[in-house]
Amino acid sequence: MGLIEQNIQTVPEIRLDEKGIAHRIRIFEDPRSPPMIFFSKRALARYKSRFDVLNQGIAKKSAESFCSMICLLLGRELLMTNRFVGAAYIAHAFTKFRAARSPDADIVENMLQAVRESNQAAIINLFVPLAHEIGHLGRSQALAPAEIHSDTFFDTYRISHEEIRYLIGDLDYASCQEDQNSPLFLPLLKEEAISDWFAVTAVFALVARTSREFQLDQTFGNLVMFPLVAALEEICIKEWRSTKFLQEVLLATQCRFSLLIDSIRANARYLFPRNHSDIDEAISAVENNYQEALGLLWQASIQLRALSREIVHFSDAEVSRYISERTHKDQWLPSTTT
Repeated sequence: MGLIEQNIQTVPEIRLDEKGIAHRIRIFEDPRSPPMIFFSKRALARYKSRFDVLNQGIAKKSAESFCSMICLLLGRELLMTNRFVGAAYIAHAFTKFRAARSPDADIVENMLQAVRESNQAAIINLFVPLAHEIGHLGRSQALAPAEIHSDTFFDTYRISHEEIRYLIGDLDYASCQEDQNSPLFLPLLKEEAISDWFAVTAVFALVARTSREFQLDQTFGNLVMFPLVAALEEICIKEWRSTKFLQEVLLATQCRFSLLIDSIRANARYLFPRNHSDIDEAISAVENNYQEALGLLWQASIQLRALSREIVHFSDAEVSRYISERTHKDQWLPSTTT
């Protein structure tokens, strides 16, 4: 926290929601008192489960398997509001793999234990979501490099679109910059990009201070996962969206990634001025893996939309039959979540 106070002249109060109701990490800013970060074990476990699904989906290099893993997450969410449809998504997931339930408290405890052992991946997964939220503070936003605050930020849209046009096709991103409901809305995207920058800078310093050995590949790879997890949340763990919305989400993710990778490179070169060639090599590998991940996410989202069109129109009886045909007898649906 000394690092945060040194840069933004205040220490946010970090408060744990003991009841575990909060789904996400939230920030409250009041000029009369220090800002407060409100989170729960559920929020941290939620991020970690999505991180793990994304990581496994990339490792399998199969959009079909990735889609099935996403169905498990989506099914769990829908069990709260529509248990028949939620169970159908979980049943579809079981056609490709099996999973066992891990309580949120266990997931968080495993993360904390790994942090105590100075595991870099665990440190990043625990602190990046918190640091990103602190990055939304007005004082944190003001610290961002001048380039992000200037008109040159508009070039990020154009360059990023050129880089992934092969995947998402043509998109009128200029009109989206003024659409408050779009993930490409200029003030929103700029704020998220600055929060990413703040999180990278803070976590880089933290990892450098707490780890005995700085692992470039692992650190870079885990840092760039944050905007991908956010994209996974927007595309796949919510109600059905249009193809245009999918295009906007992936372009916004690409914009955030391009600025994030610049922040990673700058921080790494500052900390390790004699290792520029190693840094460039690690970043090149991360960029290649990221493009592959983005492609898998796009393909999996298309498959998920096709499946959703089928499932959402099922009657309760059809859902029951769908589940019985796709679920092994030894699988207990209500407890099978990530």
